[in-house]
Amino acid sequence: MDGLSSAPVTPLPPSEWQWVLVSQKCTMPRYYYSSLQPGTAAYRLLKLERSSTGISYQIVTRSLKKPPPYEAISYRWGSSAITSAIAIGDTYLGITDSIAAILKAMAPHSGYRYLWIDFVCINQEDLFEKDSQISLMREIYSQAAHVIAYLGDAPGNDNALLQDFLPRLPKFLATASLDRLINQSSPTPFDEDPEGGRAMQRLLANDYWSRVWIIQELVLANSISILYGGSAMEWDLFSSAVRAIRVQYDGSWAMRLDMPNFHQLLMASNWVGNIVDIQELLRKQGTKLHLSDVVLLTSQSLCTNPEDKVNGLLGLSSNVEDADVQPDHRRPVAQVYARVTLNGMRNAKFTLLNIAGLWRQPIYPLPSWVPDLSMPTPLYPLDNFQSKYHAGGGQEPQFRTLDDMTRLQIQGVLVDRIKAVSATPENLVSTMNINLQFLRAEGERHREFWRLAESHVPDVYFNGQSRDEALWRTLIGDEFFADSGIHFPAPEVLGKDYANFKRIFIAACEPDNAIDGVDTLDGFPIFWAPIQSYRRIASMMGKKVFTRRFAVTQKGFMCLVLKGTEVGDSICVFTGSKTAYVLRGGDGKKQKLVSEAYVHGFMMGEAMGDGYEKVWLDIE
Repeated sequence: MDGLSSAPVTPLPPSEWQWVLVSQKCTMPRYYYSSLQPGTAAYRLLKLERSSTGISYQIVTRSLKKPPPYEAISYRWGSSAITSAIAIGDTYLGITDSIAAILKAMAPHSGYRYLWIDFVCINQEDLFEKDSQISLMREIYSQAAHVIAYLGDAPGNDNALLQDFLPRLPKFLATASLDRLINQSSPTPFDEDPEGGRAMQRLLANDYWSRVWIIQELVLANSISILYGGSAMEWDLFSSAVRAIRVQYDGSWAMRLDMPNFHQLLMASNWVGNIVDIQELLRKQGTKLHLSDVVLLTSQSLCTNPEDKVNGLLGLSSNVEDADVQPDHRRPVAQVYARVTLNGMRNAKFTLLNIAGLWRQPIYPLPSWVPDLSMPTPLYPLDNFQSKYHAGGGQEPQFRTLDDMTRLQIQGVLVDRIKAVSATPENLVSTMNINLQFLRAEGERHREFWRLAESHVPDVYFNGQSRDEALWRTLIGDEFFADSGIHFPAPEVLGKDYANFKRIFIAACEPDNAIDGVDTLDGFPIFWAPIQSYRRIASMMGKKVFTRRFAVTQKGFMCLVLKGTEVGDSICVFTGSKTAYVLRGGDGKKQKLVSEAYVHGFMMGEAMGDGYEKVWLDIE
């Protein structure tokens, strides 16, 4: 490298900051960081300057209140092993392979440039400084003149292939009609340019996209370039191309393609799509995201240190300055996750409580009410920033913690107990291509729902609705998703859709029944008129019942719950919560949270009215 030539040395374990091996190859003393005053806007920049003898490096301290023009680097750390070094004046600073590659790529051809790179600009041995600088990430990335997403080397001539391929994706979806997509009659860019498609797959397979930290780094940026294989790529073009993969029924137009890494493609498209979605949400006037919302929206992203599922997102949240979520590397993971959950609840955001419970198998030993955020969340919870439920009546949440945050005492109402619950659903995937096998499998599930409802629910539901209406409203969570937003309660017209839905299942499960005036699909008769009804209501149910179980209570209430729910479990509503919950235990004993719950007729604050007594629940 320019500056200080040093032969590679034996990599060190990431957990050990030993410099002796590097110093054996260097004659200069080690570089030591000067302290940054905590609570100030002080931060460091790395200055790279070209001279006649090569590149020189200097670490300078500046204030974010009046920063010089600089570029912030977004990258994947990779190994933390110290393998080479750069000269800082008459001292040396050990660096990793990834930092060495970045500095080589960013070396100015003339003059100088300022870079912010976390590994170099933060003293990695000073945990207090790391905590303090994490709190400044919002300012560091939003005030950068440019953010560079560094992805490393590109295989072969992928850059040239991508230059032609990327513009094809958004153009394809802009011109291909929905009917052609459904009937698979449109050749896609992957069909027309298979080499470009494989280059796109390799780009999205880059581990960079899975990293939690890049989310705030890119969302907060005013200007972004992707540096891949030594060539710059426009972020707007790239993000438009990636979003094109996952739009139109979650990318089902692409599911027919012969791609060995198709699921990786969709996962990466979701990672990138989430970044764009959050950018748009935050840029809308008046839109703010609580930390709980951000953690949920990014739950599929990965990180090496489990606490970074919170720390790596603080710059995006509206409550970044709340004391109980400030980064502190001395805290155990359980406390970090408990604190962010409680922080949300104090602001009537029970979102993270909804992804906790016995229905999951956590990696870390946690109380049942604390979610393991290190694990990707397999479902979108009923409590999210879009939902309009207010089961807790919009009241002020009442709770406290005991025993070093291992117990949660919370005020709520016990509504009823579970009397019967359906089988755990298989991982059925809804596709645009309806086939007999899929319909029969789903038909059997719904037959079980119908049997449970007929056996345990009166003809007229307690709120005056017919049993059939209460059932279809339960199965869609009584929500309707439209371009104008979420409608709650759902419009009555969906009742006709559900009637057509049942007719299709009868036709699917009893194919010998002849129905006049129909087309044939996969060997059984089916009305084309009800098909659109089927798609509409099935799409609504797909957001709720595909990953949940149907249950009824002793008093005949209909519910949606998660796996792990058992007969005898209690249904409760917490004061101030959006949704209901399932608890296990009681009768003077401590309880455990099992799962979130939708309870039809109790999602608009009914449990907070007369006839229900508020009690204190002790959950561990």
